[in-house]
Amino acid sequence: MSAALEDRFGQLTMLALFSVLLMTKVNSFAAMMASSGGDAFWSLRLLQDLLSLAFLALVVAMTIRRLPASHGPAGIEPRITAVAGTFALMGLVALPAGEAPMLARLAGITLMAVGLAGSIYALLHLGRAFSIAPTARELVTSGPYGIVRHPLYLTEALTAVGIVIAHWSWPAVLLGAVQFALQYRRIGHEEQVLRDAFPDSYQAYAARVPQLLPRLGGQLRRA
Repeated sequence: MSAALEDRFGQLTMLALFSVLLMTKVNSFAAMMASSGGDAFWSLRLLQDLLSLAFLALVVAMTIRRLPASHGPAGIEPRITAVAGTFALMGLVALPAGEAPMLARLAGITLMAVGLAGSIYALLHLGRAFSIAPTARELVTSGPYGIVRHPLYLTEALTAVGIVIAHWSWPAVLLGAVQFALQYRRIGHEEQVLRDAFPDSYQAYAARVPQLLPRLGGQLRRA
């Protein structure tokens, strides 16, 4: 299969999967709106559902509009890792929830909402360079990508931590750990592809911007 045909196949597969997820979330949001509520927990759940809906809609839009890939990974393992890392997070959502204390449930939902809001912000800046598989389409260094090199993974990690806390179970903790390991592996694959595609500019970018954790002290001094 040619690189262009593989990229097109991946785009159509992503579009189909995320469209199904989007429709599922629309139904979930409609059911949430119709349910009785009004307390703080219900309001947070409604906000989290609304942010999930916005994120999935944005993923579908960016998948339709994405740029063609100029470079891709070597071998099948980076592609498998990317898919597994993406859907491990969805597996977390599908796990049966434990008997979490109300404070833990509120903390979990709050972290999910913060993570989803950050993911939307990062995805808006990533724009047409978005992809599940590690591919090079465009080197984005503005907005959150000027603070850390992988803001989308950082905000998704916040969401995953919120899910684990809200589920309050050892299976959630174990699957969360697997998901974090897969995502960190994805970072390595993506960085290798970007270094190959943009050897000079990415080296300078990586020297200037940290991988995952912001250099708060350095940014305060520059301000």
